[in-house]
Amino acid sequence: MSKQPAKDFASVESRRSTSSARRMTKACFLFMIPKPFSRIVLAIGVPYEIPADAPLDDLERHRLIVQEAVMSLMRESKETLRETAV
Repeated sequence: MSKQPAKDFASVESRRSTSSARRMTKACFLFMIPKPFSRIVLAIGVPYEIPADAPLDDLERHRLIVQEAVMSLMRESKETLRETAV
């Protein structure tokens, strides 16, 4: 088996909000099933690349940037859902 060269890591953030959903918590991961006639907002962020040669002491900075991008998308999708409420 040949060794593959290291590749840069790209993260694309996404968040979803729904007005009404069933949350499945007994699986190995959490997910939602929207109920009929509920409103759904899907927010997809821009790719964020982390270089393959990034030093380990720099990874926390990248994590914080990605975390803030995800939190921003979550706030944006929830606000959009509130604005579209009937």
